[in-house]
Amino acid sequence: MAKVSGSQLITNCLGILGIDTVFTVAGNHTLLLMDTMHNSDIRLVDTRHEQDAVDVANVGVELNINPASLCSPRQDTRMLFLG
Repeated sequence: MAKVSGSQLITNCLGILGIDTVFTVAGNHTLLLMDTMHNSDIRLVDTRHEQDAVDVANVGVELNINPASLCSPRQDTRMLFLG
């Protein structure tokens, strides 16, 4: 059985959930995940601030685009919002 990384598992799970857009703030703790998502069908949108990512994801939910918000490059917060 081939080894699967954590970022591949997260990306696969988001795909299974029908998530097609991730709003993010790039950082050292999210780079591997962002690289994996970049090579998938998930669209990455980089924002300047965590709150911007959440706000845009909330609007995305209202527009029915199935977004997820990967908000923070810090260790204490990771996936804060799934819409």
